[in-house]
Amino acid sequence: MATSDFALKNHNVKAFGQDAALVIEMNNEDVSSSKPPPFSNEIDNYYLTLHVAPRNAKKDYDWGSNRSVLLKLSTNEVMQMASVFLRIMHTLKIDKRKTSH
Repeated sequence: MATSDFALKNHNVKAFGQDAALVIEMNNEDVSSSKPPPFSNEIDNYYLTLHVAPRNAKKDYDWGSNRSVLLKLSTNEVMQMASVFLRIMHTLKIDKRKTSH
């Protein structure tokens, strides 16, 4: 699959639970104005964000509240998360991170 085909597809994963919901979203940084590094390709501009939202009293999810968390994941965090999904590791702990609310 060419990267242009890849960019046209929706790459979001949503999971809803009784107490919270999460979305893992693939994003593409716009670097059209900057000169690309010599040893990179178009796929290097993609990154993942993790958005976790708690459930409120109305049984809706508070995506925009100050209780929700939005993180841009590093490559290491993505690999750790994949290890949990593949059951290589039991837990994932993200510490000491600045978050967007």
